[in-house]
Amino acid sequence: ATLSTATTTDTVVSLGFAGTASAGDYAASNTTITIPAGQLTGTITIDPTDDALYEGNETAIVDITNVTGATAGSTTQATVTITDDETTPTVTLSGTTTIVENAAGTATITATLSTATTTDTVVSLGFAGTASAGDYAASNTTITIPAGQLTGTITIDPTDDALYEGNETVIVDITGVTGGNGATENGVQQATVTITDDETTPTVTLSGTTTIVEN
Repeated sequence: ATLSTATTTDTVVSLGFAGTASAGDYAASNTTITIPAGQLTGTITIDPTDDALYEGNETAIVDITNVTGATAGSTTQATVTITDDETTPTVTLSGTTTIVENAAGTATITATLSTATTTDTVVSLGFAGTASAGDYAASNTTITIPAGQLTGTITIDPTDDALYEGNETVIVDITGVTGGNGATENGVQQATVTITDDETTPTVTLSGTTTIVEN
């Protein structure tokens, strides 16, 4: 804070804080600035918090809310931009590679963020492969990675039928990413689950009348 003219008494400048940065994103050394008698300036410091979350660049806006010993001038606001040192987070996909058709458990598909974010990340999925919709049930068509977390999952539950179909595949792809402070898909964006058929390969036998009269 700067006075236009030095005074014979201390000047106390009260401050308010706003902006996109929250209280946990930085620490202000004080909420007032004192300009000592006979001096022209006084200061506080803004110390950004180094966390492991991707939040994007944020601002701390400091306003003069009151002045004791002088009056506020024309410039009563200062903005500090805190540049995030984490890179924009990306999402990759992984999962169980094989599950038997009559297995008691399920196959798990996992979406993983490279960096945790302050908002939920929603990963939209598409399904393809040789398995049809009736061959399995997906627990969801999206994976939500909660704020502050790195992973989220869905499950693939194979349908135990009495048909021999051979081994079949469920191919899960990332079709879109929303939230996550601007997270995007990158790297491995597909996971393949092979459903192993529990029926044996069918065999064919022949039978019929063994004797027939010519006429």
